[in-house]
Amino acid sequence: MDRWNEFSYYLSENFKSDIDEKSYERNVVEAFRILGWSKFLGEIVVRQSFNIGSSNRITPDIIAKKEDRNQFIIEIKQPSIDLIPRYIEQLVSYMRFLRLEFGIIIGKKIQMVYDGELIKNREPFVFEEIEFTRDNPKGLEFINLLTKENFNIQDVHECVLKKLKAIDDSNKVHKLIDELTSETFLVSVKNLIKYELIKKNEEQIVDQALSEVVVVITPRMPIKTPEHVQNPPIPRTKSPSRPPKTIEQHLQGTSNELRSLFFQLDEQIKLIDSRITSYTTFQEILYRNSVNFVCTAVQKQANRLRILLRALDGEIIDPKNITQLLPKTYGTGNISRQLFVSPIELSQGKYSVSDIMNLIRQSYETTK
Repeated sequence: MDRWNEFSYYLSENFKSDIDEKSYERNVVEAFRILGWSKFLGEIVVRQSFNIGSSNRITPDIIAKKEDRNQFIIEIKQPSIDLIPRYIEQLVSYMRFLRLEFGIIIGKKIQMVYDGELIKNREPFVFEEIEFTRDNPKGLEFINLLTKENFNIQDVHECVLKKLKAIDDSNKVHKLIDELTSETFLVSVKNLIKYELIKKNEEQIVDQALSEVVVVITPRMPIKTPEHVQNPPIPRTKSPSRPPKTIEQHLQGTSNELRSLFFQLDEQIKLIDSRITSYTTFQEILYRNSVNFVCTAVQKQANRLRILLRALDGEIIDPKNITQLLPKTYGTGNISRQLFVSPIELSQGKYSVSDIMNLIRQSYETTK
């Protein structure tokens, strides 16, 4: 715990209250020296600039290197100001430019950010926040994870998966509590009580007794949710290094059958309503009315399309059972269901284009 307390001292105590960002940067470099990251040895690289096109540049505050390979980015903010979502957007843009999954914001507190395959290419995930308090157990975990000698991106993955599971488990608990406290479940409980009582008593007597009592099921106390479940959503940002792909670029290298399936769906989606528009990002092809209601990603190796749909409260009429409910961590707003469609399964009769379009039309209806 001493190393965390010393680390925290440099970042929360060993400076004047009005320290500027540039001066605070020196404290951050010194704090990471405690963890074995040396600026002298080139393991902490401060304000390295990168060209973007002919006239733009980006300059991450700090890049941490190990064995001459970039490991993570540290973005520094004045410790006197609150951290806001825009800072996370800035960090993530640098991470995507350098193709890194992990980054850290250090200012009034520490935020640890993940943006990679574990979250299915959805929103960047702030998987931990740490206050600068002495003997903070989270601080000790941070030290164990970030010490240069031990640092491994796989350990970061384990932390992210652990947090995702905690959030998913919490969501399941809340859903079950809602079910337990519903009127429908209460009726079932009353029927069960009556069933047990009439084994030894006349039904008329049981009914009279039950009419004199109140059966209530309420939560014992508010259920705690894992920290960071309530993080503000972070808009996906277009990194200058990853411009939107055209539809042809998305489909480049795919089979003729997958191309045909895509354009068939594309045409039918646009026929739903003349106001529907489409646009592309680096990763997806999206369709919108007032909001996005279809997000399509081309998965070349699997020769299929991954389609995300809107569904109010996650509910959708799906007689072929081809959609899956997205964990709330992965989804954005009412974009909460996904399906995978492929030419092979289409030819095998597992579903039809009509089945797919029925689901898409339901997604569209949620935008009205």
